[in-house]
Amino acid sequence: MIQTALLLSLLAAVLACVVPLTEPSLLAQEAHASWAMLVALALCQLLWYWRGNRLARVTTLPLALILGAMLTSYLMPEHWISVATFNNWADHLVPGSDIDNWRPPLLELAALMTLTLGLLSRTRANLGVPLLQVLAALLLLADTCLQVVGNDFAPLVRRGSFYTGSLLALLLLAQFIGVVQGWRHTHQSLTRALWPSAILAVVTIAFWYQQSHLADTKLHQSVDVRYERMAERLTTEINAHVTAMRRFADFWGILDRPPEDEEWRAQAERYYRDFRYFLNIAYINEGGEIAYVYPRDPANTSLIGMNIEESQRPYSDRLARALKQRTEEQTGVLPLLQNVPGLIYYLPINSHQGGNALGVAVMVVGLPLLADTLYHEGHFDRVRLYLGLLNGDAPLKEWHVSGTPGPWRVESDVIFGHVTLTLVAQPNRELLLSERSRQPSVSLTMGLILTYLLYLVLFGRHQMALQHRSVHRSNEELRREVRKRTQLQSEIEWLAGHDELTGAPNRRHFLRAVQERAEQTPLTVLLCDIDHFKSINDQLGHQAGDHTLVRLASIGQQLTPSEGLFARYGGEEFVVLLPRTNEHRGMAIAERLREGVLTSGLEHADGRPVTISIGVAVHSEGTLKVEELLHKADLALYEAKHAGRNQARLASINQTTADGRDT
Repeated sequence: MIQTALLLSLLAAVLACVVPLTEPSLLAQEAHASWAMLVALALCQLLWYWRGNRLARVTTLPLALILGAMLTSYLMPEHWISVATFNNWADHLVPGSDIDNWRPPLLELAALMTLTLGLLSRTRANLGVPLLQVLAALLLLADTCLQVVGNDFAPLVRRGSFYTGSLLALLLLAQFIGVVQGWRHTHQSLTRALWPSAILAVVTIAFWYQQSHLADTKLHQSVDVRYERMAERLTTEINAHVTAMRRFADFWGILDRPPEDEEWRAQAERYYRDFRYFLNIAYINEGGEIAYVYPRDPANTSLIGMNIEESQRPYSDRLARALKQRTEEQTGVLPLLQNVPGLIYYLPINSHQGGNALGVAVMVVGLPLLADTLYHEGHFDRVRLYLGLLNGDAPLKEWHVSGTPGPWRVESDVIFGHVTLTLVAQPNRELLLSERSRQPSVSLTMGLILTYLLYLVLFGRHQMALQHRSVHRSNEELRREVRKRTQLQSEIEWLAGHDELTGAPNRRHFLRAVQERAEQTPLTVLLCDIDHFKSINDQLGHQAGDHTLVRLASIGQQLTPSEGLFARYGGEEFVVLLPRTNEHRGMAIAERLREGVLTSGLEHADGRPVTISIGVAVHSEGTLKVEELLHKADLALYEAKHAGRNQARLASINQTTADGRDT
């Protein structure tokens, strides 16, 4: 699998480097950043599968930092670092470039980031590699959907290219093939964590789609409203200057006489100073001749004496109507004598007393000069906003800007009396990006981060649950083993102190009990022996002998007082320990044991009852010597045997053995 991943990574690296050289059309200028990061990722991935982790990590980590810096440029608030600042930095690096030439589209950038992080994390499912690959696939799919939908959905959202998207998919496939085998041992935790995280990722991308569309729609509406208001302000300004021209004409009608040259100049100078887009302000007498004109520059002075009605100028009939019918007249847009397009207003000067016509006040408005004056007086972004004043399709004045034009062109009507012009406004991409909300990009980034954290939490929780269950099983097994060992230890301890055949305490247990109760004097010991036990084994078999031993042990334990101890001393011999028991009570207990065995129903082969002989010894004072006490009991037992068996004998104080030795 690693070899397959290596070959696919090599293929992606070769295609990324060779195809743009053979088919330059596949790589537009705005895709250069995507291509550069793609080539770097392909080489890092190739190096990873070829040379191993350490060297590849040295090259991949800087790539991740670069991609992180690019992602930060999408999230940075405008008042921290503006789009204009980013563009200035880009222009200093490569003249004529902007920030979009130095960063991939957002979805491609996020896919590059997830693939790079997946490369750094290798096969480790606990670090979220499966989710990173799922995120990369979803981001590439979302970018493909954007390419299919087109620019109408969110015009300011940049799309990736089919070329870079295909190579990223190839690198993703190589990563998946290279690591999928490492997930087998964690497939349960992976499945538990991957599905909820993938659903959250889909919701995050869908939310980003919706937010991007909403942000662009709101910005478009804002642009429309803003520049329609600009046209309204321009129309208002035009109406203001028309009102001012009416006041100018009415001023001469109040005087009830034609103006003098100096009077005309003084009055016209004030209006010209306020409205600098007036090319000239002229007075035409009743005969249609230009009598006065302001300003008195050579071009305007040459017009004095010209008869407008006879000059065959366009719209000369409007002057005739103003003189004869005393109505305000206005030309359409026409080429002026100053070689600029403009409008001419004819305002009749009517006597307020006699009512007769005193002439016509003519005001010539240069439309380019009017537009330029309003443009410089307005609060417009003169670097990033294209404005144009058009008469139909013919531009009267245009203000071009640098940078990439924005996707929206706002056309609004500007009304000059009965002439309607068109004001065109088109902000460039930099201006729109500076005003566009960063919320969609922040939402996408934070959503993907939360998706990653959710995966880590779910994966870690399930792994901990598995480990907890494993530890619980181990603890249960350990507890069972401890119980078993405790039981075995108890059995061993019991076997160490008891006879396995009869279940009675053994000699070791008896000797330990004698030492523990040495102070409980008088201390009496009964040493019991089965009479003719060998004949039972020989004539009835060892099973009968074992049965006899077991039955005798049961009878002895039943007849021994609770404070005493009945034990098997060895072979067919049993011993009884009676603390705080004198010789009289000891002999009574011995007789009771003897009678109990005699009447138990145990028989020899010839039908005779099984009997026992008992030797009784008592320790009353002094230091207890167990060997001496048992020896006395043994001598008393010997005496009982010698006297005919089936009886109990008490050891005397100066008892001697058969050979005459003192005991």
